[in-house]
Amino acid sequence: MPQWQMKFDPEQKHMVSRAPLQESLNQNAQSHVSGERREASREVMRGGEGAGRKGKGILAEEKMQDMAIIVLRIAPLTLSKDYYSSGDDDEWIGITNERKFTVVIKFISQANLLQLRELLFGKQTLGNGLQSWRGFYQSIKPTQMGLSLNIDMSTTAFIEPLPVVEFVAQVLGKDVSSRPLSDADRIKVAALRGVKVEVTHRGNIRRKYRISGLTTQPTRELIFPVDEEKNMKSVIEYFQEVYGFTIQYPHLPCLLVGSQKKVNYLPMEACKILEGQRYTKRLDEKQITSLLKSSCQRPREQEMDILQTIRQNGYKQDPIAKEFGINIDDKLASVEARVLPAPWLKYHDAGKEKECHPQLGQWNMINKKVINGSTVNHWACINFSCNVQENAARGFCHQLAQMCQVSGMEFNCEPVIPIYYARPDQAKKALNYVCNAAASKLGGKELELLIAILPDNNGSLYGTLKKFVRQD
Repeated sequence: MPQWQMKFDPEQKHMVSRAPLQESLNQNAQSHVSGERREASREVMRGGEGAGRKGKGILAEEKMQDMAIIVLRIAPLTLSKDYYSSGDDDEWIGITNERKFTVVIKFISQANLLQLRELLFGKQTLGNGLQSWRGFYQSIKPTQMGLSLNIDMSTTAFIEPLPVVEFVAQVLGKDVSSRPLSDADRIKVAALRGVKVEVTHRGNIRRKYRISGLTTQPTRELIFPVDEEKNMKSVIEYFQEVYGFTIQYPHLPCLLVGSQKKVNYLPMEACKILEGQRYTKRLDEKQITSLLKSSCQRPREQEMDILQTIRQNGYKQDPIAKEFGINIDDKLASVEARVLPAPWLKYHDAGKEKECHPQLGQWNMINKKVINGSTVNHWACINFSCNVQENAARGFCHQLAQMCQVSGMEFNCEPVIPIYYARPDQAKKALNYVCNAAASKLGGKELELLIAILPDNNGSLYGTLKKFVRQD
């Protein structure tokens, strides 16, 4: 009888392709088998027609004790099944002691981004050269009902496949067709580093490159050796003579591509960003808002999308799943549940409202006082936003203190030290100064509350503050 084992890998969220499972396996098979074990390993890879080709989908690899491993990139779970053969005979004949082969289907958290267009429900622009792509997340979980397939809809940001000049204009928020880039502009355009592009000046020949940086000089000033005698030629002349391509924006820098030993110059206007590149850097506030808006769904709509995903994936018809006895129901799991009534909340008798019954999970603190209010005597404030003036920051802190007092807390209206103003790039220095100055004035005591006012586009400042609080 077959022996089943189960192993679990750490869970990771990911987006996967809608492409049929068998098609993905057939396109991405790779086999490494040697000598007398080649025929037996070919039997192990039953259903994988692409044995012997290089790829990333199936990996059949010889291990000690004649173990052949098949890797199927789906979700973080591993199932294995033991087979036995009689050595020279290619037919599976049942249990013997001559040879043992273990077939392992390993579900891991990796996605083939080249196949993502198969799963898209739609794309929406996020601004600054980014767009949101909608797909789904899946993993297999052990539950009280047995192994369960967990599927949820997912939305993430991708770089928009634009001509590089247009992408730069969107990132900078201005026209770049007539003016050179400033030093501040170059810092913003650094988002291009690592992005893949294809050339557009060679007709049907679309070579692909990865951007390593920008030139410090504009295109019109760039020259390079064209032969072993180091005869120099300008980039503008080279593209005109070799490709018949006239550079329209000589004031813009060139893209640096290739290795450090052999750097190539590519004019921005001759390149287009390749589709399907995920954006992994931090989004600004407007982009986050747009992403949340595009991904927000009512429960019924999300349920319908999940059921559609199940139907399109066709798990029941997948031959590999059938081979290993894996059957996935096309209906959502049903569990018994009940809705608990909202509890009555008891507040202090000194308030106008002594009790409250939440409606739809919501309530507020108007006309209410907490029973055991906390005490805040020592607090300070740091303002990192240049758009928040001193009067506005002071007024906010005063109103916060008053609201806490009205709600039943003891809150000192005056900070330990005056409100401190600092630039976001000096966050660590400002935090250390405020904490040390407060401790010095309090005779070694620490602050009970530190208020930080952040700018709209705070970059990594929020993470810096959280890290500082955890350390201290």
